[in-house]
Order: sequence, then C-alpha cells, then structure tokens
Amino acid sequence: MPAVRRYYDWLDRVRDPDRDGLVAVLQPDETGLDHTPKFDGYLGVATCTHAELTCAWHRVADPYAEVGRDPARMFALDRFIVEDVMVNTIYGENLRVLAGLLDDLGDPSTAADYRLRAQKTTAALLSRCFDPARGLFLDLAGSAEKHLETSTFTCLFPLLLPELPAEIAASLAAHLEDPRAFAARFPVPTVAMTEPSFCPDRLPGSLVFRGTTWINVNWYLARGLRRHGRTDLARHIEDRSVELIERAGFREYYNPHSGEGHGAEGFSWSALALDMIAARGD
Repeated sequence: MPAVRRYYDWLDRVRDPDRDGLVAVLQPDETGLDHTPKFDGYLGVATCTHAELTCAWHRVADPYAEVGRDPARMFALDRFIVEDVMVNTIYGENLRVLAGLLDDLGDPSTAADYRLRAQKTTAALLSRCFDPARGLFLDLAGSAEKHLETSTFTCLFPLLLPELPAEIAASLAAHLEDPRAFAARFPVPTVAMTEPSFCPDRLPGSLVFRGTTWINVNWYLARGLRRHGRTDLARHIEDRSVELIERAGFREYYNPHSGEGHGAEGFSWSALALDMIAARGD
C-alpha cells in the first residue's frame, strides 16, 4: 500500500499542475491507445499510416529529452498535454478503490482524503469534459484545454463511475445502443461507426484502436452499465464478447462486423471475458 499511495500521490502532485482534479498525459502512448484517431488533429496527422503516426510521436517526445524529461519543463513545452477521459475515469475509480482498501486497513483519515480526491476528479469530468449537446465526454487538449471532438469509446468511459448522474448515464448508454454509432454486431467498436476515421479492419503496421473491438474495453463498459442499472445491455456486450472468443480465440482485437480476430494470439486481456461471465453468477 505505501508504494501504491506514492504512485497516486505522484500523479496528483506532478500530473495535475492546474489542480483541477484531472491528471494529464504528456505523450499519446501513455494512454495505452497508441494510434487512436482522437489525437490525429491535435498531432497534425492527416493520413492513417504508421510512418506518419511515428513521426508525430517523435515530434512530441524528442523535445522532452532536451529538457531532461523534467515534468514541469515538459508541460511548459506544450507539445502534448491531454486530460484524457478514459485515463481520468480509471484514475478516479482507483482512488475510490484505494479509499476502500485504506478503510479495511484501519486508516479512515487517509481513506477520506483519497475519497475526496476521487470526488474531485468525477466533478471535474462532469463540469469540464461533458458535452451536453452530444451526450459525450471529451478530452481536453493543450494548455488551452480545447475539446477533442472525435467520438471514441473513451467518450463513454465515465459509465464506470458510480456517482454519475442517472440522466448522463442514460445518454451514454444510448450511444451504445445506437446502430449508427457503437451498436455493431460485435460491440464495442473503439471508434464510433459514424466517424470518418472508423477502420474496423486490420491496418498496415499494426495500427490499433481505430475501430476494432477490444475485450478489455467491453469489460469496463459492461461493469459501468451494471452499476447504472442497464444489466440488459451489459449482458449483451458480455455475450458478444464470449462469442468473439468462441469464434476466433483469445485474440488482441476483433473486427466489430465480422468477428474476425487480429493481432496477438493468446492475448491475456481478452481473458477478461471469463471474468465478465463469472461475475454474473449464472
């Protein structure tokens, strides 16, 4: 627990310099969504090629070496500063979980501090990232904190937060039920099907998170749907996840239309489908 606390205290102290409760990533791969199209415009990427995306990554990361990767100086460069909705949803969720663990360990005062941090992160996501006109949560980019407009699965990720108001949870669930957006045959595509950047096929250079379905994404979203009373939709996503594995095995990612598996084989994240089924208690 001391090591875990040091990590979350570092995120709070170093990666939230404006003290708004949202932590920032300083290069796109820190999100784990290396090639997601939601960063294309911000990175100045015009075509979907591995070479162009790699060049964009170097434009961001190479100047950091010149400042010794000092966090304050990296922020000052303003090359890539994103308060990412998915990252902050997981951050807020984990602060809440840490608070519960600290209660179990007999440290209620520290637990209360982490619980307050979690509440601050949720409040910031609601006040600064939610776009009521679109019913989506949008990342904040750059020192100017402009919304990134591409509709991806991360726009729905705050479903995971139990404190999310019911009407906002309902609007996010509606996107998952929309056959034009995220209700593919094998949900949940990582990019809305209405987006020009939606590409459900295996891409040259192993580009990822540009429209394929990932089981770890489904695990989070199904859990969030259950927390907000949408067991029916959660079960649909869970059942389709298992069907993907029955068809193609434990692959890294899948075509949301055909169910064809791509990427690594025997991929451990995809085994989360078993956890989804086990948690139902059927």
